[in-house]
Amino acid sequence: MKKLLYIPVFVLACIVYACSENKVQTDESAYDSSAFHIAVLRTEECHAFMYADSCGLFDSLGVNVVIVPFESEMDADTAFIKGWAQMEITDSVRMSYIQTLCTSDSIISVMSGDLKLSLIMSAKSRVRKISSLKEKIVAITRNSALDKFADKITEKAGLKHEELNRPQINNIRMRAQMLMRAQYDGAILPEPWATQCVDSGAILVTTTDEIYPMRFQLIVNDSIFNYQKDNINKILTAYRIATTRINK
Repeated sequence: MKKLLYIPVFVLACIVYACSENKVQTDESAYDSSAFHIAVLRTEECHAFMYADSCGLFDSLGVNVVIVPFESEMDADTAFIKGWAQMEITDSVRMSYIQTLCTSDSIISVMSGDLKLSLIMSAKSRVRKISSLKEKIVAITRNSALDKFADKITEKAGLKHEELNRPQINNIRMRAQMLMRAQYDGAILPEPWATQCVDSGAILVTTTDEIYPMRFQLIVNDSIFNYQKDNINKILTAYRIATTRINK
């Protein structure tokens, strides 16, 4: 198994948002109704958006953007569904789930990319391969790419769905902390959380690169897209510039 690479620049970007509360300000005196609020998670896939914001790329392109970080997909979804956030970074499975909750408007994806997830086991667990997962406890988020990844792992291991216990731990930070405390056998984690756990002694068993490719999506309501195409294109331009700079 290859050890995952740690990405210091991502952690530095997260520090900027470390003091942000996991909610969108809805007080009329604080909420900027003229801005595009983008709900993101503190994960590698959202790094370029946080970087673009901290570097002033959105401002330089003439678009007013507020990045709102969350540690739970459920909280980010709530912000998007209630209209507090006009855009959200989510995964393909979650996008379909959110659409079932947004019955008044269609949801479209304006950008997608690779989503890397890893199955990480506690250092105290004896599991080193997926064939040993029977009756083990692996924390996930339901109705998401994590859940589907768990399905694909069990399929490849020749296990039945019910032979892998899957408690739902929505908060990513809590999921990682509980793993390190060996409060369950393992967890499915995104980056950089997976690498941080491995660096602290947890065991990397497999990744989406090895089992099944996953995608993240930048979603927006169709009604918003129709009259905000110019601003959305500017947001995507800022993302591409940020990604280029980060990769250098």
